[in-house]
Amino acid sequence: MLFTYKRSVTYLTVIAILLLAIFIQGIAPPKAMAAPLYSCGDLQNNHCYAVVGWSGLVNGADTRIGTRGITGGGCGVNTEMWLLDSTSTYWVEAGITAQINLNNNTPTLFWADNRPGGGFHNHFSGPLVSGDYGANALTRITLSGSNTYNISISAPITNFSGVSTNSFVNPDGIWIGMELCGSQGASVPPVGITNNRWLDGVGGWHYQTTDAPVISLNSPANGYWFARPSQSSTGGDWSVCIIGAGC
Repeated sequence: MLFTYKRSVTYLTVIAILLLAIFIQGIAPPKAMAAPLYSCGDLQNNHCYAVVGWSGLVNGADTRIGTRGITGGGCGVNTEMWLLDSTSTYWVEAGITAQINLNNNTPTLFWADNRPGGGFHNHFSGPLVSGDYGANALTRITLSGSNTYNISISAPITNFSGVSTNSFVNPDGIWIGMELCGSQGASVPPVGITNNRWLDGVGGWHYQTTDAPVISLNSPANGYWFARPSQSSTGGDWSVCIIGAGC
């Protein structure tokens, strides 16, 4: 025989140790995935998106954005909602961001606007705290008067609000999704953007019921309908993540 009994026991022992190691590895916490290299511009230009959008005149919109542990890597990433005009020239946006030069790349509530004659401006809260995670941030933008917008983002503990003045009139587009810049290091596990609603001209809120078309989808930014508005009674769930670093 090739193996004596004693050597067979040794062989079986090695196999048992290997199987035990595989089992332990299977139940141990997974290692963080290495973020892939990508080409998504810098803080100002040539970003990657995973965005869908609805068109039609509205007086506002709101959504609920999942509060998860996102990081912007060497640049930044947003999970957010936009209210904009038909030309996409002017807009107000709000949601959650993580950026290399902001709060140590910790998720932070933000809003921003690009106004006629006023240019682009960002506004940030302090970082999210432990009690904010694993829930949703109610994100709302509403028209107040002819060219003023009220913005609020409310996580379980951290809240942030603002007013965009001298802005555009007649908002007729709602976008939701993710915006990514940089070339490496960002991570976004699946984040749901759900309970999507629009505000009519007399103050009534309505859930979205049509499946918004894709506006932009650039790898590694990724998005998909976890629940389609046409098959949901609560406005659908557009989920976003980064390929290779979250999904």
